[in-house]
Amino acid sequence: MRRLVLSEAVLDAGPLKLPSDAAHYLRDVLRLEAGTKLELTDGAGRVAIASIDQSDKRAVVLAVEAPRFVPRPARSLTLIQCVAKGEKMDQIVRQTTELGVSRIVPVISERAVARSMGRQDRWRQIVDDAVRVSGRAWRPELRPVTALVDLLAEPRAAASWVFALGGAEPYATPRVDDLEVIVGPEGGLTPSEIEAARAAGFRSVSLGEHTLRTETAAAAVTALVMLGA
Repeated sequence: MRRLVLSEAVLDAGPLKLPSDAAHYLRDVLRLEAGTKLELTDGAGRVAIASIDQSDKRAVVLAVEAPRFVPRPARSLTLIQCVAKGEKMDQIVRQTTELGVSRIVPVISERAVARSMGRQDRWRQIVDDAVRVSGRAWRPELRPVTALVDLLAEPRAAASWVFALGGAEPYATPRVDDLEVIVGPEGGLTPSEIEAARAAGFRSVSLGEHTLRTETAAAAVTALVMLGA
């Protein structure tokens, strides 16, 4: 069954006229006809089955059944990701959303030289598409780009890790359900940034002896944490 993530519409039982972008997607891209059933989610825990009641150039209207509520996952992971270049950051947003990350915080670090301005809207679209593909009922929070130094001044989660090659501790399965992790950019975090993270309450943790690309590290960490490995 096709899935649709509603970024603007309120998901309630009854008729629902889709916004123009969603209507275009169903009518002109997927070419779905009246009577086709869909699964809808609002990205805030509500999921419903709907059927296309009207589909023409004037409007696409759905008949929505009573939605059900899906509770948030028990484990919450905040990915503090140093902004990577171009498609790498797109890949990180997509893959970690599919893997169940709760919050993505893009940060600028000393070696994060990628241009981040104007990318927030694109990342938001990628989040919604990854929610649609993966079957998630909850959209991860995507925070605005901030400086790493400012992020370190915020209150900490129950467990806070910074991943670094040769970190002081090997990765171990977390025993708490509220976690945050920092993943560095291409070239990694500088020694002074790692020390600043430690001073702010982060534990330095290693994923092993191999050097990982930032997009690989982000996906690996998210999978390990969210799948409880």
